[in-house]
This record gives sequence, C-alpha cells and structure tokens, in this order.
Amino acid sequence: MEELENEAAKLAVKESERVLWTFGQIWNFQLFEVDGSSITLGKVLIALLLAIVSYHLSNIISRSISKRAIRRFRMQSSLQYALERFLFYIIYIIFILFTLQLLSIPITIFTVIGGGLAIGIGFGSQNVVNNFISGVIVMVEQPVRVGDWIELEGIFGHVEKIGARSTVMRTMQNKQIIVPNSFFLEKIFTNWTLADDIVSSSVAIGVSYGSDTTLVKNLLLQAAAEHPNVLKEPAPFVFFQDFGDSSLNFSLFFRIKFSGETTANRVASDLRFRIDEIFKQNNVSIPFPHRELILNPKRAINVRIQKEQEGSL
Repeated sequence: MEELENEAAKLAVKESERVLWTFGQIWNFQLFEVDGSSITLGKVLIALLLAIVSYHLSNIISRSISKRAIRRFRMQSSLQYALERFLFYIIYIIFILFTLQLLSIPITIFTVIGGGLAIGIGFGSQNVVNNFISGVIVMVEQPVRVGDWIELEGIFGHVEKIGARSTVMRTMQNKQIIVPNSFFLEKIFTNWTLADDIVSSSVAIGVSYGSDTTLVKNLLLQAAAEHPNVLKEPAPFVFFQDFGDSSLNFSLFFRIKFSGETTANRVASDLRFRIDEIFKQNNVSIPFPHRELILNPKRAINVRIQKEQEGSL
C-alpha cells in the first residue's frame, strides 16, 4: 500500500515538474531581440500589467497634485483639467520608462514600435494623429476649456471633457456630442465664456406713437432691475432705436453671468413677460402693424354680386 502511495506521489511530482517546465518554456519564449536583449512573452505580459497599473496610478497622482496646485497657487479652476492631463502624461511616461528599466527592456524597442506606427499612419491613421496633436495644442492654448459654453455649426452646449482624440460637449437638450479636436483649430466656432462668463443680450420693444418715451425708458430699466440674474454692474441701459412705421422702437441692453441654468434667451424671455405686464399697468400700448386704405370718392366702384342658384340638370 505504501509503495502505491509513493508511486502516486512520484507521478504527481513528475507531472508538476512537466507543467512547470512547459509554463517556463512558454513564459521565456523569445518573441524578438532588440540590441542583444531578448524580449520574451513573460516580459511583455508583465510590462502590460505594469502599464495598466501605472495608468491608474498616474490618473490618481495627477488629479491629486492638480487639485492641490489649484488651491495653493489660486489658479483658475479652468486650468485644472489641462494641468491634470499634462501631469498625467509626464507621470505615465516616467512609469513606463521605469518599467522598461526594471524588465531590462531597451528603450530602442520604440524604434520597432515607431516603425509599426509609421506603417499604420500610411494606411489611414493620419486623422488619429492629427486629432491627438490638436488635443495637445487645445490644452496648451486653451481656446476651449472644460466648462466653457460654445456654439459650433448651430449647436450650443458646454464642454464636459477634452480627451486625447476628441472633445465631449453636452447640449441644452441633454445630448452628448463628440467633436474631433482638430475641429477647434480648423473651423470657426463661438466660445461664449472664453474671456469670462459675462455675456450681453438685449430685448427689442415697440410702443405706440404718442407714448411717454421717458416713462417707457424707466419701465424697461425697472423690469431689468427686478430680474435677479441681470447684473447691476455694468448697469442695463435703454436705446431709443428708431421711429418705425407704426411704433417707437426701443432696445433694452443688459448683461448676465452665464451658466447652464442662466442663459441669455431665458432671461430675455422673463423680461418680455415682465415688460408686457408693467406696460399694461401703466397704460403703455404695444402696437401691431396696420395699414390705412383710402378710397377716392370721385371714382365709381361697381360691385356686382352674382348668386348662382343650384338646379337639377
């Protein structure tokens, strides 16, 4: 009985040794050689694992450093994302170089990878590279920043994320739109909050001839002063624009602090409701277009009314 057990144990040991030897052969299988250094399957797998871990660590470290830098140096919050991305790339590159050094993989391996990328670019990767470089330029020059409100090709929304290849913006209809980074360098768009988040707008209104123009001006300024989102400085003002065909035309100009909930169109709509209300309270009428028809009594006008009676055929 003991002899059978010993034989079984020996077989198990031999089988384990065979499995380990096979695993070792696969692990140490040489894929290629760079500058006399053997690149094995095991080194590649470890490098990929460390690259994934380094990616997440780089994100955590860069986010933490950028937040502290923003608070300590009192930098604009809009710079946080750009600073975070730059720190991420720098830290990630350091981690990758450390990984290569740890695994004794020569840096010249990137020559081989670079050749592969060159072939890929030749087969249609130009747009990817173009958008990546455009993304770096956008983060450096900052014509667009995370949180900015932009308008492009009739679409209005705010920037949520600037990635390596594309930018994500969310519209007022809560739709997310993916915009290639090269768009911001090649085409014209409007950044409503590039310099600051203060935007100007106006409301046009016409009143009947004979209205007290000073009263109209004061009522318009009153409507603007009552709205909580209209800025007190710079103060709203009123222009008497023109003598129209059937109305005296005024424009109320005002400024607001732009945000997702406070838009120029929304505030303008609120002001129109209030202006209509206080005009009615103060007997200021808003005219509608009308035309006068004058008939010459010296001309005879013959009007014939023909009435057809239905009959059976």
